[in-house]
Amino acid sequence: LIELKLLKEYTAYAREINTEIWMST
Repeated sequence: LIELKLLKEYTAYAREINTEIWMST
């Protein structure tokens, strides 16, 4: 399913952003 692929990519992207936010704090 394309939706599942998008969801997985979005989750990975959000995790990267979350890590950057935690690092910059």
